[in-house]
Amino acid sequence: MTRLVAATYVILTAHLLCACATDRDALRPSSVAVLPPVAVGLPEEAVERTRTAISEAVGQVCGAPVVDSGRIDRAMHATKLCRERGPARQNGCAVAAGREVGASHVVSGAIGGLGNTRVVQLRLLQVASGTVIRSLEETLFGKSTTVAMQTGVIAGRLFGSRRTPWYGHWWVWTAAVVVVATAVVVPAVLLSNSDPNETVSLP
Repeated sequence: MTRLVAATYVILTAHLLCACATDRDALRPSSVAVLPPVAVGLPEEAVERTRTAISEAVGQVCGAPVVDSGRIDRAMHATKLCRERGPARQNGCAVAAGREVGASHVVSGAIGGLGNTRVVQLRLLQVASGTVIRSLEETLFGKSTTVAMQTGVIAGRLFGSRRTPWYGHWWVWTAAVVVVATAVVVPAVLLSNSDPNETVSLP
């Protein structure tokens, strides 16, 4: 009985630690490339302002260096996938450009404008696997400077919040497993070592 509980504890703890490590690794960039967003109905300066806001927010939230925009633009210009048209090529272009500049993650997306309304779509891609980790889409209202700052906030959310809820920490679940294992093991040990005719009082 005791060995079974101990084995169960080890297996559960290892599973929790591996799951947490996988989640952290997927969102733990060593460097991030922020591609210029595909823009519809917006002047070039507004697009550049938005890209700058995204880069600043990403650098603050994930704490990883953000690749210089000039390097990224040159890499995109040299990448064949980036010269082709169509939404199906966007992720391939992002991953190829990210690989070219040595980034572990890439932020790409699109922004469309009509009057004071903006529709923002952003994606976070992992370069090694070539997969989209997270994508967000929001409708924003206001002047271009305000929208640029709000877009930066959205970009920060791609990497998750700095504050993890208490139940999201691995050590909470490890402690819970320890408490449950102790509650089962201690009475089992006490009862197995005692005389069957003796009365055992538990606290």
